[in-house]
Amino acid sequence: MQEKLQRAIIQNEIEKNKTILLSSFGLDGIRKSWFKEKIILKILDRFNSDKETALYLFFDELKGVYFADTALERFTYLELEKFIEDERLYMLARML
Repeated sequence: MQEKLQRAIIQNEIEKNKTILLSSFGLDGIRKSWFKEKIILKILDRFNSDKETALYLFFDELKGVYFADTALERFTYLELEKFIEDERLYMLARML
């Protein structure tokens, strides 16, 4: 599947699930939110061939959503970057 199409699918899924995806973030947030983890795994299941690439694309798109959300403005760029990286690594470990 082409990256452009993958990104479009991921963007659509993020938009549909934005409330849940933004309700908890970072390593603690994703550990405590089984629903967020379930949504992410469901999105990644749409990409049979290369889920690891889809995972990177997903968190790249989610990062943009985090940076655009006014409720998260209280966090620095580096804090948001760390939240995204922690979540990505957690999900990568869960997929293995």
